[in-house]
Amino acid sequence: IEEWIDPSFKKIKIDKRVLKKGKNRIEMSIIFVPPKKKNTLIFRKEGTEIENIYLIGNFLVKSKKIKYQDGGYFLNYFSISKRENVITEEDINLQGYPFYVGSLVGFKEIDIKKEETKKYFLKFDEFKCIVAEIKINKRQLGIIYLPPYEIEITDYLKEGKNTIEVELFSSLRNLFGPHHLKEHNPEFVSPFSFFDNCEKWFKSKSKTPDYSTLPFGIGKISLIEKYEQTI
Repeated sequence: IEEWIDPSFKKIKIDKRVLKKGKNRIEMSIIFVPPKKKNTLIFRKEGTEIENIYLIGNFLVKSKKIKYQDGGYFLNYFSISKRENVITEEDINLQGYPFYVGSLVGFKEIDIKKEETKKYFLKFDEFKCIVAEIKINKRQLGIIYLPPYEIEITDYLKEGKNTIEVELFSSLRNLFGPHHLKEHNPEFVSPFSFFDNCEKWFKSKSKTPDYSTLPFGIGKISLIEKYEQTI
């Protein structure tokens, strides 16, 4: 059995012949042993902890409800559809990848008429990732992860056509959550941030039945020219 993300996460292949168009039900049976002794904090060695299961594969996750609020998205009512080949500069939450984890690469070819009195910078208007790696004409330039989210590219540019490659890296936040807090990016989380989806739990003012995700995508990147100052 192959592993996914962590050696303890095992993958089980679903035969296409058991799938049907529309609603499908996944049922898993186990021998359950309470993970801790009743009325104590003592954990049983043979105890069974019930965790989430994940459906992974080459598909899109479309959401009928998408609301951008307070720097993040609230989504709900999901369906799976066939993957499209093109990913645009738009946030990938809106393109069927709300729970995507990994990296995303964007390419752009620009024509430059270099001037010796100028310095050239790449600047992210909105930084929607954890870290970004920049390559100019296939040469690794460096990484961006702190404000003001810009990097000088002067020495890597040549006269004429140049290829800019930007690789964005995500965290595990959109995949593992917590997904049901009304605050997208709290200062800290605890085991209580990952409670099950019960009605009583959602009555809390800090919880929501919708799925909370953070933005991730290329967005707008500007090429800035600055005149070199001499004293």
